[in-house]
Amino acid sequence: TTAAEYTATAEDNRLWIKSYSSPNDLLLVAVHEDQIVGNVDIAAGQFQRISHTALCAMAFLKSWRNLGLGNFLIETAVDWAWRNEKLERLWLEVYSTNLAAIHLYKKNGFIEEGRQKAFFKISENNNRRLSTGDNLCPFNLVMNR
Repeated sequence: TTAAEYTATAEDNRLWIKSYSSPNDLLLVAVHEDQIVGNVDIAAGQFQRISHTALCAMAFLKSWRNLGLGNFLIETAVDWAWRNEKLERLWLEVYSTNLAAIHLYKKNGFIEEGRQKAFFKISENNNRRLSTGDNLCPFNLVMNR
């Protein structure tokens, strides 16, 4: 998500935080001087067939990356997930160009399961759309208990 795409209001954020109310969901938020600087969240599948799985996501402001905070939060989230009896599989997606994030996730036990080619379309010059192909395809990374 780019800054231009992210238009959430304070109320939107409040509702988003409140949405993590299931015992199989987790939201860890890093705060500095009353500002959210990053988060890691785990959201379990809502349907019976995928309720043993959970999507893991992480986001940090650029100025708060590569300081070890992401590693701490992802370690904490993974530890929490494995103590949750219901969860057996964590999964996430990351841009193939985000080498720092891929390294972080693999360091914490995630393995690559596949890639989604031509998944994103990026608009340039208002009209032209580029299909991203291999350069920006999301990695699917998983971790099984």
